[in-house]
Amino acid sequence: DHALYELGQDFLKAGLLDRAEETFRMLQSGDYALGAQRALLTIYEIEKDWLKSIDTAQKLETMGAEPLGREIAQFHCELAQEALQQKKPQEARRQLDLALHANPQNVRATILFGDVDAAGGMYDKAIEHWRRVEEQNAAYLPLVAEKVMKAHEALGRQEDGADLLTQWVDRYPSNDLLHVGYQYVAALRGPDAAHA
Repeated sequence: DHALYELGQDFLKAGLLDRAEETFRMLQSGDYALGAQRALLTIYEIEKDWLKSIDTAQKLETMGAEPLGREIAQFHCELAQEALQQKKPQEARRQLDLALHANPQNVRATILFGDVDAAGGMYDKAIEHWRRVEEQNAAYLPLVAEKVMKAHEALGRQEDGADLLTQWVDRYPSNDLLHVGYQYVAALRGPDAAHA
């Protein structure tokens, strides 16, 4: 088992992923099973095989490894992104539900949910999702600030959007948030209001 594990590591370092995978899959039990599963997870991430990544991460958790909810949520987000590119909003929503189930604080899933709703013309729901980012991690608000304003514009509620951005800038000062807020407030209310 030790020799197989070392051989798998050598294959992995050499970039021979198919051989490394084959070798690590032989170590399903024993002292090296956990290390082999971790190596398999690395291989699947490199290959962008998100379904195998999810299965392997879940298997690692059942073997007693540290919780991998954050990683699993990211893999589901990757699958959701692929579904969006293939114009499959229902599949994207399903993957995002799974992502938030794995990690309720996953900001990326929340942002993508808003993107899916906005693409479908459901701007109110999109704004709802993007506003959740404030509760999850306010540091990511600059990523949704412009999206929020465009959704408010699509609904004909630019003033509400500008008010929301102004509140965010007051509560969570950052250059990126200020930049977006300044642009929209200046366009709506003039440069003096934006400067204030």
